[in-house]
Amino acid sequence: MKFKNVLLSILCIFVFALTACSSNTNGKEEGNGKLKVVTTYSIIYDMVKQIGGDKVEIHSLVPIGANPHEYDPLPKDVMKMTDADMVFYNGLNLEEGGAWFK
Repeated sequence: MKFKNVLLSILCIFVFALTACSSNTNGKEEGNGKLKVVTTYSIIYDMVKQIGGDKVEIHSLVPIGANPHEYDPLPKDVMKMTDADMVFYNGLNLEEGGAWFK
């Protein structure tokens, strides 16, 4: 279990490093220049907001106060995930609805 946590941490650092090093191929900023991030519920939303600040545009799939165990994503949620630059989720069977990440 400890090995999985270390591996997950290294993977997250690697993803952030790749994102920081990437650039737009035509040299122009798209939209407002913010990174589009989707989170599955409010706790992860708060963490990303605190870390990303004004450099990220965040959308939380599960409304505040709703139970993530019982929430099924709407078609607009799936579209938000498709358009996002990054998606953060818990991964410990919290998002166990039928259409979360299939």
